[in-house]
Amino acid sequence: MTPVAVVALAFGVVAPVFGGNAAGASGPPSEPRTVTAVGGPTTGNMTVKWLAPLTLNGSALLNYSIATATDGGPFGAPVNVGKSIKKIVPCGGVASCDFRVYATNSLGTSGPSNSATATWAVPATLKIGSVTGGPAVGTMSMSFGTPASNGGKAVTGYLYDVQVDSAGPFTGPFAVTGTGPRTVGCSSTLGSGGCKYRIYAVNDVGSSGPSAAVAGSWNLPKAPNLLSAQPGPVAGGATIEWQGPGDTGGLAPSFSYEIAVDGGSFTPGASSLPSNPKKASVECPGTNNCSYRVTATNAKGASPASNIVTTAFNPPGRIANPLATVTSVADLNLGSGTPTATVTWGAPPNTGGLAITGYDGRMCTANLGNCDETDAAWATATIVSLGNTATWRIPCPAGQITCTFEVRAVNSLGNGPWSAAARLTPFAVTSVAAATAAPAGNVTITWDGPAEAGAGIVQVALYSCLTTSGCGNTANWSDTGIAISGNPQTVTHNCGQGVSCTYRVVAIGSGGAGSSASSATSAAAGST
Repeated sequence: MTPVAVVALAFGVVAPVFGGNAAGASGPPSEPRTVTAVGGPTTGNMTVKWLAPLTLNGSALLNYSIATATDGGPFGAPVNVGKSIKKIVPCGGVASCDFRVYATNSLGTSGPSNSATATWAVPATLKIGSVTGGPAVGTMSMSFGTPASNGGKAVTGYLYDVQVDSAGPFTGPFAVTGTGPRTVGCSSTLGSGGCKYRIYAVNDVGSSGPSAAVAGSWNLPKAPNLLSAQPGPVAGGATIEWQGPGDTGGLAPSFSYEIAVDGGSFTPGASSLPSNPKKASVECPGTNNCSYRVTATNAKGASPASNIVTTAFNPPGRIANPLATVTSVADLNLGSGTPTATVTWGAPPNTGGLAITGYDGRMCTANLGNCDETDAAWATATIVSLGNTATWRIPCPAGQITCTFEVRAVNSLGNGPWSAAARLTPFAVTSVAAATAAPAGNVTITWDGPAEAGAGIVQVALYSCLTTSGCGNTANWSDTGIAISGNPQTVTHNCGQGVSCTYRVVAIGSGGAGSSASSATSAAAGST
């Protein structure tokens, strides 16, 4: 007996004989022993293990080979797998593979080992690395690796059970979402609370056993991001806008702010901030500027403060809704033909953070009073200080088809932008003519336009004056009372025999009593 065999027997085991046998026989090795196989550890593979032959029969081992049968079919030819007694072997079976192992030395190949059958298996049990609150509200982040073996089938997902506040039964399973740190739900709302988890890996065969349970707790939120701070819209105020923390710590945050006035120290803000939308109007009592920072707080505690954003006051924004009208027949000033326009507007939506100290106005009279906002004539228009009021009454020169106005707001820092152009509409009619007509005493009046109706023409009014009475006096004008609808651009009026009448034609729109300028006068004598 060889020395190796003697030592083996002394320990109560049977050892393979690597140098031959007691009788000095030589030949192929005896067959490998105790072959086992399991699915995995990687997709499409199985792990086969065995014990060495009891004897090599006097010749050194050259290699082992494995024959494979799929799903109970015939065995294929053995494949050389080297000298290791453990090998990961591909398996093309739908459900299982059978394996036989052979040993080879220089004198030949052994007989087959026992047949070992393996089926695809569930994944190996996982191990949770860590669990921590966040990033979203009601969630925790869990880290874990891949299972040591996927059972030979690709892992299709992960499931978890959860125990809220580490008390009571586990509920689940629920799907694990995300990549990298995985996201799992937790319904605890206590700052001192959290959840305990166990997870499972899943493949086409089924799920692994549960991992050891690991608990996670909520965290403080990360710092929010202050996006902007703008002066206004109200005087003594500013508007701040922020972004919530990228990681809430898992609990719903609320927000607060601090303010530093004119470079001073930060103090708590006077107003509460909404959770949504993340935009709010806050106080700014400074002379020059205000600085802000925002903090997120959840049931666990407060985050670090956000970045600091400073805003200085600005001139006011553009005024709202400018409108120009001739508000009454009296404002037509029929005697002079120079109507009085009334311009109204609303305060600017944004004051620049400072009180409005007044308004300026200007009127454009180029192009017969019809000026676009880009018209070069505005540069030479006279600027009129209007005081802190929202109404401006100003004569519109005679002979124009309209007048156009702009208004701007002013605060202690300067002037806001000019408003949109506000025109008087309807425009005045043009080319008014009067001629005698039959029967005696009648006059036919014609006109063109108006070029622009604005909101629409309600009616056309015809006013007359006995020429000899002095038509420069508004008191000598009267409404003829003729109902003119549809703007026919012609009408006949009985002036009277042997007299002369002067006429004005006025287009009346829905926004006021008349056009920007009544028509040029046109006189015609009644027939004798």
